[in-house]
Amino acid sequence: QLAPVLGGADDVIVIQAQRLISFDLLSDMIRYQIEGALFEGQASVGGGRIFALASGALTVWDERTGAFLWSWAPTQEPLTGTILVTKTHVLTRSATHTFAIDQFTHAEVWSIPVSGQLAWSEGLLFLAGEDG
Repeated sequence: QLAPVLGGADDVIVIQAQRLISFDLLSDMIRYQIEGALFEGQASVGGGRIFALASGALTVWDERTGAFLWSWAPTQEPLTGTILVTKTHVLTRSATHTFAIDQFTHAEVWSIPVSGQLAWSEGLLFLAGEDG
């Protein structure tokens, strides 16, 4: 079980039992839940959008309504692990590659044949291998 994510719309976003769930903090109720997309991992939130892995693809949803906005998937293998969101790009990975996806064109900007746990600090991307 991964940690819930505090959103920007008085909400908490959780992926649980392959569902994407938005809890409304003001009403103490579920705002919406999205099923059937086989969600996995931990969602990220930025710019009023939710970024989540579903069936090996990056999927993007409207944070307030849960409306589907767009998706992207690599041709080689399914996505896994962490999603990092910057003002302009989404960084994600597969088992063997790391990708930068443009948030406005929804296109791959670059990829590198290296994968690992992702972290972002002061404009730098850090990759930690599974072996430490």
